[in-house]
Amino acid sequence: MRKFTVVALAALLCLAMAVPAMAAVTVGGAISSGVGWGKYNSDYTQNMPYTGNTLAGSRKTWTQDVSIGTRLFAAWTAAKDTLGGEIAFNLVDEQSSISSLAVGTPPAGGKEGLRTRFAYGWWKINDMLKFTAGQQWTMYSWLTADQNCGVGCTSSSENAGYGNLGNDREAGLRLDIKLPIEKMMISIGAYAAEKNGAVTYYPTATPTTATTLYNSYEESQQWGRWELMFTGKFGPVWVYPAFFMYDIKYTHDGATAGWVATADTTIKTSGFSLPVEARIGKFAVKGEYNMGKNVGDSSLWTSWGGTAGSPGIAKVPAAEWDGDGKVHDCDYTGWWLQFDYSFGKLAPRFIYGTETTEMDRPGTNLDWKYKRNMWMVQLNMELAPRYFFGPYYGVFDEGKAETRSNSVSFRDFGRANATVNGKDLGKVSVFGGSFWIMF
Repeated sequence: MRKFTVVALAALLCLAMAVPAMAAVTVGGAISSGVGWGKYNSDYTQNMPYTGNTLAGSRKTWTQDVSIGTRLFAAWTAAKDTLGGEIAFNLVDEQSSISSLAVGTPPAGGKEGLRTRFAYGWWKINDMLKFTAGQQWTMYSWLTADQNCGVGCTSSSENAGYGNLGNDREAGLRLDIKLPIEKMMISIGAYAAEKNGAVTYYPTATPTTATTLYNSYEESQQWGRWELMFTGKFGPVWVYPAFFMYDIKYTHDGATAGWVATADTTIKTSGFSLPVEARIGKFAVKGEYNMGKNVGDSSLWTSWGGTAGSPGIAKVPAAEWDGDGKVHDCDYTGWWLQFDYSFGKLAPRFIYGTETTEMDRPGTNLDWKYKRNMWMVQLNMELAPRYFFGPYYGVFDEGKAETRSNSVSFRDFGRANATVNGKDLGKVSVFGGSFWIMF
């Protein structure tokens, strides 16, 4: 970890020396750490994310960690505030988790020491136009539930309450167009959107190994992910409605056993988001409604587990296709709300979120639907200037699996004859506290 910190500090120092002498440079960072306990009931442990293990009985865990929120950054402005940018690194101990995976074995890449958080520069062309290039926030699902629970938050990524699809930080291009009406703006962006591997493929015959399955196609991106967002303020209320679309193309290898020769397959992803926030005195509320098609095939940040975390079917909001190249789309809907009240150095908070994934597979009996929800209460306390502590308690309810028949067979990487209709997928209770230090 020490060598990573040295590299990050050296990079920021070089950056500070490289910018023009008249530039205003700010260097800072944050440390996010916490301790948490998680209680997983027996239904949840039998459907553990990422592993598919079937442990008997409930399970309790204790975790102490440094989260991915820990960062080091430098921001600058120059040329009379017409140029600027930011570069930032996430600094996480090599033994710490990216996303608080308290149950099961994290997937490859689940531990990191250093990664780029931001790396972008902006140019204010004139009073109406601003252009930004580099790794930056995407625009779809602009707000984020402040689920600052640190650790112990089941397989949900920190700060990603259920019903929230992102947004994430991707390499991209963005153009902001300020409208003649005050505090209103339209933004257009094109972002990297490499598929995250969530999509599931069902060949006409079960291949002998997963390698055979994954060698059966070749992926290619046609364009980046296009996004469009409107920003507007109406009295005390801000709104950020946004839309995205992205296509990904697969070329099939008909010579591989279990696949039939077929035309190329294209999976289309799209989504609409309506984020809203408002503050009146000491009271603040924010939330958003998200919907989309095959959102798991884009690089959107979701809190759904991998395919092995489901009892026979893939609940990830991604498309599936059969060996004949027929694509089955997955629909996603979700929403979340957050309420805050501030008095002095204390700020209680309540978060609720719910989301549903659903897939209809015409001509088969494999239709399925998942609905789950979460709630959390927090008490954020300012112990000292820029030093915060937040105890929390929350419940993540994975809901029940719904199918069109009581007993169906699924090819889910070796799982077959799974009885899933009405199956309770379990519940997780979390309790702990997080520390947030800014400098």
